Amino acid sequence: MAMNIQVEQNIFADFDLNLEPPSEDAIGFDLNLEAPHDGLDLNLPPEDDHHNTFQSGLDLNVEPCLTVARRKELSNEDRKRIYQTLLTRSTNGKLMKHVTKDVAEQFEVHIRTVQRIWDQVEILLLLLLVVVVLILLVDVVLIILHGKLAASMLLLLHETIAACS
Repeated sequence: MAMNIQVEQNIFADFDLNLEPPSEDAIGFDLNLEAPHDGLDLNLPPEDDHHNTFQSGLDLNVEPCLTVARRKELSNEDRKRIYQTLLTRSTNGKLMKHVTKDVAEQFEVHIRTVQRIWDQVEILLLLLLVVVVLILLVDVVLIILHGKLAASMLLLLHETIAACS
């Protein structure tokens, strides 16, 4: 803590707010003065095309040519083929390193597209598993309820038969 105070005192040792500011005749940088006109003014348009070229011949006046890569539209069949290729190259459902990169190059798509297809199929398979488990649980519950219903109906039938006799 004492070290920080000593450093701050050393930094501000030459700075005194009680002193008058230097006069305009003093050498220094004053933002209030007009900038000297030494030939180059960035606020003015260029006088000719030669000012905006590098020595290498690069012309800065030419409008940039923007080429945007077009997205490749994949059909469902293409997606299936990509997934089947990934599945055949997987080991116990796990992809080894560089498999997605190789498949992306094979099908001429971005690597992220291949990764997204793999992830989406995994999510769909998990959802399918959840649905199957829920259906099985519903079946078990219905069997249990049906068994209890059948037992209570049999009991009611026996009571009716006993009352009639």
